[in-house]
Amino acid sequence: MQDEWEPSRRVTVTLSYRVDRHPLLAEQHITPGGLIHSPRGTVVVEVARDQFVRFSAGSAFRAPTFLESYANLFAPVAPGAGIRFLGDPALRPEEMLQAEVGYKGSIRDRLTPEAVVYVERVRNLITDGALQPAPPGTVSGGQTVLGFTGFENEANRFIGFGAELGMRYQPADGIDLNLNYSFEKLANCTASCTSDHTAADQASAALANTAQHKLNLVATWRTRANFDLGLDAHYVSSVTWFEKSFDPSAPAGVVLAPYAVPAYTLINARLGYRFIRDRFEGGMAIYNLLGDDHREHPFATPIGRRILVSASASF
Repeated sequence: MQDEWEPSRRVTVTLSYRVDRHPLLAEQHITPGGLIHSPRGTVVVEVARDQFVRFSAGSAFRAPTFLESYANLFAPVAPGAGIRFLGDPALRPEEMLQAEVGYKGSIRDRLTPEAVVYVERVRNLITDGALQPAPPGTVSGGQTVLGFTGFENEANRFIGFGAELGMRYQPADGIDLNLNYSFEKLANCTASCTSDHTAADQASAALANTAQHKLNLVATWRTRANFDLGLDAHYVSSVTWFEKSFDPSAPAGVVLAPYAVPAYTLINARLGYRFIRDRFEGGMAIYNLLGDDHREHPFATPIGRRILVSASASF
């Protein structure tokens, strides 16, 4: 449900409410009736001509996936032995409560600046659980089961805050320049708030797996000669990625190991041509123009240069 109210010419109030029902939440009596409520409110004020300030607050959720609820997998960790990985139908949905203040303006119809600051509270993150030893002699598919693990709700609560700055500039017809920078920082606020992620635990994994700084620049030129040129550059700061591995000798049965993922810069380019009154277009895009091979996850395949040739038509 949504309602919009304009108490004055310069003020707009938007209130919305969403409700979802998840059958497992009802069956497991996790929430009353299995319902998840998501209210949201926004106030937009035109402080000057083409200058707007926005105040927003609301909540969001992510319900458990089928894999997280029903997984039943066997992971070999030694010859003839492994770990049984099970889903949990009693998982709570991940929840986020967020508030933000934003600004957007227009200067001479050429420059469009934008800024947002926000704070968020996150709880009930769904993560891998601790390893539980299996009773002696447990067998699955002819292989010995050393233990059981699966998904669980993270007990820690997190507070995040961040900012986004953006600008769009049109120096001439057909030319667009877009610049965007974002910053985000998370803190573990279960007891007292801390951003320290040196300890190899699940809280550190949540704090360190997200890049704090991201910078994007996009430039496009739509020429009168029917050529389209585009160039975009993206910078992502370094992260420390924690990954789990099974270790039955460890107290929790799993070990979290940190892996450094260096910062990287990605540059892409595109050349296109429009013909027959813009109804047909052919183009070539080069992804990772400089061939700077990098990984975005410690175990991922290196991302190298890719070339894509495309053709499209509209009628």
